[in-house]
Amino acid sequence: MKNYFRKAKRNYIIPTIFGLFTIGILIILFLREKNAIWEFEWKIRVLPLLGTFIIFSINIMLMGFVWSKILGYLGFNLDWKIHYRTYWISNFLKRIPGTIWYVVGRMKLYESRGIPKRLTTIASGIEYALLLISSFVVGFTFALEKIIEQSQYIPIAIGIFTLSLVIVNPRTIQWILRITKTDAESPNYKTLLEWFFIYVLIWFGNGLILFLIINTILNIKITELLFIIGSVAFVNLVSSALFFAPSNFGIGEVTLSLMLSVILPSSISVLVAIIARLLLTIYDFIWALIGYIFIPADME
Repeated sequence: MKNYFRKAKRNYIIPTIFGLFTIGILIILFLREKNAIWEFEWKIRVLPLLGTFIIFSINIMLMGFVWSKILGYLGFNLDWKIHYRTYWISNFLKRIPGTIWYVVGRMKLYESRGIPKRLTTIASGIEYALLLISSFVVGFTFALEKIIEQSQYIPIAIGIFTLSLVIVNPRTIQWILRITKTDAESPNYKTLLEWFFIYVLIWFGNGLILFLIINTILNIKITELLFIIGSVAFVNLVSSALFFAPSNFGIGEVTLSLMLSVILPSSISVLVAIIARLLLTIYDFIWALIGYIFIPADME
């Protein structure tokens, strides 16, 4: 019984407390600017909102594509529908407090098909490192001026970038495969570079989604698009520092609202960050549901 409560505390209570704390920060920011929010002239535009789902759908297809290629390169060429189903379902688990759960979900889903947990973990590490490298490049390219203002984050960003470069080095991957006794070959530089450029394209898509979310409630100039793209990428990079934390819910939203305050009133930037979180969670749920319903779990 003691072990049960200890496990419950670790898996649920601590993430919940951590999540509530960061949500509290958002609520304080929201309440501080509540008068400006109530006085704001709300106009919901349907076309930009529809565009967010279209771009999100393209992005999640691209991410599923790269994920299937990573596992395929490591020796598991399952039907592409299986990879997409697993990716969509596990991607939704990112929205649950405790970021690492989506990797655990992947391992469980693939283990039932004979893919060792260690291989899924290695593939997830390659994927995550490429995402972080591409987010660093995109973030520092298009949002450098604001990033310099947030100088406390720069050492974290550089540290994560450097570690990610080490992880995706083919020699490092081959060493990990060898010590884990995994019968697979490391992707070469050319293949890794191809995947990197796809992730850069995905970050452009993520930034476009946020740009359209903002345009759903107010007009914003197209000239701000590149800054928004860089901000979204940089926020992901900073949030990744809390990958092994009980929960990173709210941290990304706070950081994003600070970045967006350059082009939006602070009250609206907080609101946009919250809306983006809720909207993307709904979209992730829709695609997880599509994978669960329309792609059979027992297909070969």
